[in-house]
Amino acid sequence: MARLTLEEVGTLTAKALAASGVSPENARSVTASVVAAEAEGVHSHGLARLPTYCAHAKVGKIDGTAVPVLTQPRPALVRVDAADGFAHPAIDLGLPALFAAARTQGLAALAVTNSYNCGVVGYHVDRIARAGFLALAFVNAPASIAPMGGKTPVFGTNPIALAVPQAGADPLVLDQSSSVVAKSEIMVHDQRGQDIPLGWALDADGQPTTSTKAALAGGSMVPSGGHKGAGLALLVELLAAWLTGSSLSIDASSFADNAGGSP
Repeated sequence: MARLTLEEVGTLTAKALAASGVSPENARSVTASVVAAEAEGVHSHGLARLPTYCAHAKVGKIDGTAVPVLTQPRPALVRVDAADGFAHPAIDLGLPALFAAARTQGLAALAVTNSYNCGVVGYHVDRIARAGFLALAFVNAPASIAPMGGKTPVFGTNPIALAVPQAGADPLVLDQSSSVVAKSEIMVHDQRGQDIPLGWALDADGQPTTSTKAALAGGSMVPSGGHKGAGLALLVELLAAWLTGSSLSIDASSFADNAGGSP
């Protein structure tokens, strides 16, 4: 098995994105996220996602040259329209304004809309905590979780992440999906030709499966903690999508193919 240094991961990612038509500014933001994911051992959100990022940029499912636009409709509210581009540069643009608003208002929120995948959510809240703030993030994703007892996906894996600054130490970071595992873990197992553990996913008939093919072809993810995980997915959906005017999970295009607009 080939092993790459983090520097090599960064170089490979930047070159692949550039070759796929992603602007240098956007490529820098995405590359930093991929490198951070690999540094933490989260391969499913690092290099494993790079081929999909590149494919979607090439076919225009995502606008690799998008320029995010920042507005501040309220003193404590920062909004960034990612313009159907990566979420990473939109978040990078919004963070300084978020920090300034939090310092003057005591509490502030950053809403990112019309965006593509943001990678590891914990990576972004960690940066907020390192600036001295407690951070809580909610992200919705294309539908892949069916309500308990159902078989039709309605909610995304909808992660929630928390970061708390600590004096003299790295921030405490919690980053978890509303499903038993992130869907990207199933994609990694599929790439490696490995079965998945029972309890991760259901097939198209709503039955437990160990087959990645069955899980990805019309199947769904198992919510973490059963009804509680489905409830958490709903909560994240309301905060990340409904409250910000973004696409609901059930209306978002799939991350797994080249059809449709930005997920």
